[in-house]
Amino acid sequence: MMGKRSKRPGGTVPDIHERIKATAGTLNAAPRFGMRDASELPDLQALMNAGCAAVALAMPKSFEFKGRTYWLRCRLAIQLDIFSEPGQGLPLVRGMSMSTEDQGHALGH
Repeated sequence: MMGKRSKRPGGTVPDIHERIKATAGTLNAAPRFGMRDASELPDLQALMNAGCAAVALAMPKSFEFKGRTYWLRCRLAIQLDIFSEPGQGLPLVRGMSMSTEDQGHALGH
Protein backbone atom coordinates (compact mmCIF):
# COMPACT_ATOMS: atom_id res chain seq x y z
CA MET A 1 0.00 0.00 0.00
CA MET A 2 1.37 3.41 -0.87
CA GLY A 3 1.25 6.30 1.51
CA LYS A 4 -1.50 8.87 1.63
CA ARG A 5 -1.58 11.68 -0.88
CA SER A 6 0.59 14.65 -0.06
CA LYS A 7 -0.80 18.17 -0.07
CA ARG A 8 1.98 18.99 -2.52
CA PRO A 9 0.99 18.44 -6.15
CA GLY A 10 2.11 15.04 -7.45
CA GLY A 11 3.57 13.90 -4.13
CA THR A 12 2.80 11.09 -1.72
CA VAL A 13 3.77 10.74 1.91
CA PRO A 14 5.46 7.35 2.54
CA ASP A 15 3.55 5.07 4.90
CA ILE A 16 5.07 4.08 8.24
CA HIS A 17 6.47 0.78 6.92
CA GLU A 18 8.29 2.53 4.08
CA ARG A 19 9.69 5.09 6.55
CA ILE A 20 10.83 2.31 8.92
CA LYS A 21 12.57 0.48 6.07
CA ALA A 22 14.30 3.67 4.91
CA THR A 23 15.43 4.64 8.43
CA ALA A 24 16.64 1.10 9.17
CA GLY A 25 18.58 1.11 5.90
CA THR A 26 20.31 4.35 6.89
CA LEU A 27 21.19 3.00 10.33
CA ASN A 28 22.41 -0.34 8.97
CA ALA A 29 24.64 1.45 6.43
CA ALA A 30 26.41 3.39 9.19
CA PRO A 31 30.15 2.65 9.39
CA ARG A 32 29.84 1.30 12.94
CA PHE A 33 27.19 -0.01 15.29
CA GLY A 34 26.17 2.49 17.92
CA MET A 35 23.56 3.57 20.39
CA ARG A 36 20.85 5.96 19.18
CA ASP A 37 18.29 8.00 21.06
CA ALA A 38 15.00 6.33 20.16
CA SER A 39 13.10 9.61 20.50
CA GLU A 40 15.01 10.89 17.46
CA LEU A 41 13.64 7.99 15.38
CA PRO A 42 9.89 8.02 16.16
CA ASP A 43 8.83 5.36 13.63
CA LEU A 44 11.49 2.90 14.81
CA GLN A 45 10.71 3.78 18.42
CA ALA A 46 7.04 2.90 17.82
CA LEU A 47 8.06 -0.40 16.19
CA MET A 48 10.39 -1.29 19.07
CA ASN A 49 7.76 -0.31 21.65
CA ALA A 50 5.24 -2.58 19.90
CA GLY A 51 7.76 -5.45 19.97
CA CYS A 52 8.40 -4.90 23.68
CA ALA A 53 4.66 -4.79 24.36
CA ALA A 54 4.21 -8.12 22.53
CA VAL A 55 6.90 -9.71 24.70
CA ALA A 56 5.36 -8.25 27.87
CA LEU A 57 1.90 -9.60 26.95
CA ALA A 58 3.39 -13.08 26.54
CA MET A 59 4.79 -13.02 30.09
CA PRO A 60 3.10 -15.73 32.18
CA LYS A 61 1.59 -14.81 35.53
CA SER A 62 2.44 -18.20 36.98
CA PHE A 63 4.31 -21.42 36.25
CA GLU A 64 4.40 -24.97 37.52
CA PHE A 65 7.41 -26.51 39.23
CA LYS A 66 7.36 -30.10 40.54
CA GLY A 67 3.62 -30.09 41.12
CA ARG A 68 3.34 -26.65 42.68
CA THR A 69 2.28 -23.32 41.18
CA TYR A 70 4.52 -20.29 41.62
CA TRP A 71 3.62 -16.72 40.61
CA LEU A 72 5.97 -14.68 38.50
CA ARG A 73 6.53 -10.94 38.33
CA CYS A 74 9.43 -9.40 36.43
CA ARG A 75 10.86 -6.39 34.68
CA LEU A 76 12.32 -6.86 31.24
CA ALA A 77 15.78 -6.12 29.88
CA ILE A 78 15.78 -7.44 26.33
CA GLN A 79 17.55 -7.19 23.01
CA LEU A 80 15.13 -7.19 20.11
CA ASP A 81 15.99 -8.27 16.57
CA ILE A 82 13.02 -7.34 14.37
CA PHE A 83 12.64 -8.88 10.92
CA SER A 84 10.26 -7.65 8.21
CA GLU A 85 10.21 -11.03 6.44
CA PRO A 86 10.43 -14.55 7.94
CA GLY A 87 13.31 -15.59 5.65
CA GLN A 88 15.57 -12.60 6.24
CA GLY A 89 19.15 -13.43 7.17
CA LEU A 90 19.72 -10.19 9.05
CA PRO A 91 17.24 -8.21 11.15
CA LEU A 92 15.67 -5.06 9.79
CA VAL A 93 16.52 -3.37 13.07
CA ARG A 94 18.13 -4.26 16.40
CA GLY A 95 17.46 -2.58 19.71
CA MET A 96 17.55 -2.91 23.45
CA SER A 97 14.96 -2.04 26.04
CA MET A 98 14.87 -1.99 29.80
CA SER A 99 11.50 -1.83 31.51
CA THR A 100 10.80 -0.63 35.01
CA GLU A 101 7.17 -1.75 34.74
CA ASP A 102 6.16 -4.99 36.44
CA GLN A 103 4.93 -7.74 34.11
CA GLY A 104 3.09 -10.92 35.03
CA HIS A 105 1.62 -11.45 38.48
CA ALA A 106 -0.06 -8.46 40.14
CA LEU A 107 0.66 -8.21 43.87
CA GLY A 108 -2.19 -9.10 46.18
CA HIS A 109 -4.11 -11.21 43.65
